[in-house]
Amino acid sequence: MSTYKWVSIPAELAKNPRVTDCVRQEFLRRYPNWTGDRIPWSDRLCNVGINADGSLHNPNGYPEDVVRAAVLAADARSHERRSRAAKAAAKTRARRQEHKVYTVARRIVAGNGIGPRHRCFICGKHLEDPKSIARGIGSECWQGVLTQVSALRAAHPSASPTIPEIPAPAGRPAGVSGK
Repeated sequence: MSTYKWVSIPAELAKNPRVTDCVRQEFLRRYPNWTGDRIPWSDRLCNVGINADGSLHNPNGYPEDVVRAAVLAADARSHERRSRAAKAAAKTRARRQEHKVYTVARRIVAGNGIGPRHRCFICGKHLEDPKSIARGIGSECWQGVLTQVSALRAAHPSASPTIPEIPAPAGRPAGVSGK
């Protein structure tokens, strides 16, 4: 699975005297001149992990049950962090795509197009359909643009081809690109 330089000891095992004695001995072995009463990092194990074959990487001789629990807890925290980051990235991509759709719809309502392209202006996918290449937007993204164009025209029926200022979607101030 993985090896960690430092792993936090799970709270339910941190008060176990067998664990704290082992951590204290390892710290004093590494820092023999330490004179303080409190051992820093007493809630962490050093250089531990679970190898791919399921055996423990435990060169410091910590109790096996503590090492296994600490590494599994660290793996779970790492997975949770990656999961949160992926969800945040998906929200950001969706917000940026929504802003591109809004920008293109404004250009179309104003009488300007995107022009011929071989990649979709909204999502960046390769375009093969001649109609999609001519407008510069793929068929999937085009549906969203048409919806936004009709919403813009419904909101401003008397607007001239150039719309002065239309509020941006989702509470974003007009003209703010989010970059």
